Amino acid sequence: MSVAGQPAELTAQGAAGELPTSMPGVFRARAVATASGTFGHIRIFTFGVDDPDAFVTELVRLVGLLPQNGLILDVRGNGGGHIYASEFTLQALTPHRIVPEPVQFINTPLNLRICRKHKDNPTGQIDLGPWHASMDQATETGATFSGAFPITPEDGANALGQRYHGPVVLVTDARCYSATDIFAAGFQDHGIGPVLGVDDNTGAGGANVWTQGLLKTLLEVPSVEPGSPSGGRLVAARTVEL
Repeated sequence: MSVAGQPAELTAQGAAGELPTSMPGVFRARAVATASGTFGHIRIFTFGVDDPDAFVTELVRLVGLLPQNGLILDVRGNGGGHIYASEFTLQALTPHRIVPEPVQFINTPLNLRICRKHKDNPTGQIDLGPWHASMDQATETGATFSGAFPITPEDGANALGQRYHGPVVLVTDARCYSATDIFAAGFQDHGIGPVLGVDDNTGAGGANVWTQGLLKTLLEVPSVEPGSPSGGRLVAARTVEL
């Protein structure tokens, strides 16, 4: 995996001055000396991983090897990735209980149809039950958006607990999107530390992207519905931040 802004020669053994990491395309960790002391610095290039628990485990391991008197988390240019990875990370940095960021659906007949079809899914499948009642009610109220509920499970966001007890600062820029924008919002909402924006704002886009293939699956499982509108057309079932 290569990431823009990361030296191409960086490997799992680490470059000069950097800690070795099993995820060189994801993290760059090092101690930086300043006039005020030596602090830890971790660059998170992406949250785009397959295993969010492994992501958090590696981050915690790296943090434990860095100075404990101050940590700089740098997410500049991070375009996002796995929402669980971003929100599961927050618990390691604060004693406060993490409440994941809520998201909403735009109220449309198709989105209501998808949520109704998957409102009672068993564990391990996409469960859209939390959004169903408000979307069903919107047919009478005319509300533009559904109720707001988190994608990330709260138990998972608090399973590990605090692992770093020093002060933390987050560095962002206008190229922070999606799960990174959600991470920055959670960092700020839980009062973990200051957010230093290189630009006036992040790139936002705090949405969960649903592909045409996923939409087709959601509409046609367990069997093809008569008149399914997903065949051959991209249907936007977009979530937005509260």
